[in-house]
Amino acid sequence: MFTVTALALRNLWRHRRRTLITMSTLVIGVAVVVFLSGFRNAFIQLILDDAIKSQAGAFQVHRAGYMDATYGTPLDLNVTADGTLEKTLRAVPGVTGVTPRIRFGGLVSSGGKSSMFSGVAVHPVTEYEVCPLFRFRAVDGDGNTSTPLGPEKDDGLLIGRELADGLHVKVGDSVTLLVQTLAGGMNALDATIIAYTLPTDPFSAKRGLWVTLPFAQRLLGMEGKATEMVVATASAGVIDETAAAARMALGPTYEVHTWEAIVPFVKDAIERLAYVLGIVSTVLLLIVITGVMNTVLMSVYERVREVGTMMALGMRRRSILALFVLEALGMCLMGALAGLGLGEAVVKYLDWRGIPISPPGGGMTALLHPWVTPGFMAGALAVAFLGTVVAAIYPAYKASRLRPVEALRAL
Repeated sequence: MFTVTALALRNLWRHRRRTLITMSTLVIGVAVVVFLSGFRNAFIQLILDDAIKSQAGAFQVHRAGYMDATYGTPLDLNVTADGTLEKTLRAVPGVTGVTPRIRFGGLVSSGGKSSMFSGVAVHPVTEYEVCPLFRFRAVDGDGNTSTPLGPEKDDGLLIGRELADGLHVKVGDSVTLLVQTLAGGMNALDATIIAYTLPTDPFSAKRGLWVTLPFAQRLLGMEGKATEMVVATASAGVIDETAAAARMALGPTYEVHTWEAIVPFVKDAIERLAYVLGIVSTVLLLIVITGVMNTVLMSVYERVREVGTMMALGMRRRSILALFVLEALGMCLMGALAGLGLGEAVVKYLDWRGIPISPPGGGMTALLHPWVTPGFMAGALAVAFLGTVVAAIYPAYKASRLRPVEALRAL
C-alpha cells in the first residue's frame, strides 16, 4: 500500500498543471460553499433578531382562545396589566423581560379622508426592554431613524407610510382614532403623528399604526388591561424550554405561543432561504465533483500504456484501482483544506468588518456578521471526500479493467 501511495503522490507532482487546475476548482468551490453557509447563518440571524427583538418577542401570552379569534381583535379576551401576571412570568427561569400590548382596530381619519387601521399599543418603557430593535423602526420623512414612542408624549403615534399617504397626512399632523370600546360603545381620541414606521410586511404599511399603551387604554376603556404579554428570553436557544415552563406556571387559563406561531411568515422565509442556498451549495459541490471525475478519467485515457506496463510487471487490478482513487483523494485533501481555510478566512474578515444592509425605506443600517460552525466545516470536508471517492470510482475501475496486452498496444 505504501508503494501505491508513493506512486499516487509522484503522479500528482508529475502532472502539476492538471493537479493545480483541479485543486483550484476544489478550492474555489469549497470556499464559496463555506461563504454561502456563513452568509446564510448571518442573514437568518438578522431575520430572527428582527422578528424576536423588533416584532413578536420570544413568545407571547394570551387568554385561552385569543389566537383563534385574533383577526377579530377581541378585546374581551384580555389579560391583566396591573403587574400580577408580569410578576408570575418574570419568575419563570429564562425570562428576562415582559411587556404588555393591546391589539385593536378601528377607523382613522383626518379632514375628509378616513381608513380602517390595525393598531398596536406598546408600553413606552418596557417595550424596548423586550424588543430593543423596535425603537429603530421609527423613521422621518427621509427614511432616517427618528424619535420612537416614549413616555414624554403620551398621544404620539407611529403610522405606516402608505396609510399616511392615503390620508394625506405627514409627521406633525393630527389624526382621529375612532374605535369600539371594551364596553361596546364608541370612543374617539386625537393623536399626533411623530414618525413613520418601517414596514415588516405589506399589510403593516397599508393599515398599521402604533400608539402608547396608556393612550390605548383610555381610548378603549381598558385601564389595567392588555390583550397580550410579550416576553423576552435569555437567548433564542431557550425559547421553547422557557415557553413550556411558562405554560406550566400559568395553567389552562392562558395560552403561550412562540414567535414561530406569531409571525409564521418569518419562519417560512428562513426555511426558503436555507433551502435555496442549500440547493446552490449542492450544485457547486456537484460541479466540483464532476471536475474531479473528469480529471481522473482524462488521466486514465492518457496513461493507458503506463497502466498496461504496471499490470504486465505484476501490479494487481485492485492496486491500479487504489492508485487512481488515492490520486483523486490527494487532490481533494489539498484542495478541500485550502478551500476551507480560504472560506473561513473570508468569513472571519467579513464577520470582523460586517456587511452593511439597509431595509427597504431606509432607517437603521444593520450589519451582517457571517459565521460558520466547526461541525459544518467538518461536514463539508467529509462531503468533499465522499464525493471525490464516488467520482473517482468509475474512472479507477475502468483503469483496473484494462487488459495488459491491449493497454501496451495503445498509442
